[in-house]
Amino acid sequence: EDSRGLVHSHSHNSDSTKKSRMLEHFKEYCPAVQHLMTKVKNEAIYENAVFDMDVLNQWSRGSVVLIGDAAHAMTPALGQGANIGLEDSTEIAHCLGILLCVVKNGVEGDTKLTCMVISKKLKDFWLCRLNRTRRVHALSRILADERNKGNADYKVDRSFITSWKPSFLPP
Repeated sequence: EDSRGLVHSHSHNSDSTKKSRMLEHFKEYCPAVQHLMTKVKNEAIYENAVFDMDVLNQWSRGSVVLIGDAAHAMTPALGQGANIGLEDSTEIAHCLGILLCVVKNGVEGDTKLTCMVISKKLKDFWLCRLNRTRRVHALSRILADERNKGNADYKVDRSFITSWKPSFLPP
């Protein structure tokens, strides 16, 4: 186990010990689940530690941007990693979409799409996303830590997660 109580697969190579750890983990589940776990073949059990990383303080440089797990990988404890990535894609599509439409339609005359303009828009995008992403990431980490300590029933307030709406929609 590491300092967070996570079991690393490389420290437990025996298939039989992996199965006994799995059965121990599911011992409080209903009998039907426990029965299913006994039917799993030892060699079919894949065990690995779950890791996350701190949310990056900067997601773009020039005209290159990171979104989703590349910028803010989080534990699956909260079940929000993919959702936050989809939120990222919604925001960046809107941010860059408007810029590309302006240039394509010549709304601003001879406006040229420069790296500086794109760089500014990308920075605006991730600055808009940073606080919410950090909140969800922190909550996911707290929930994972509590579960790793054995607090399987630990609850968190998820209300702010479901209340998200794109920044470009009116309040």
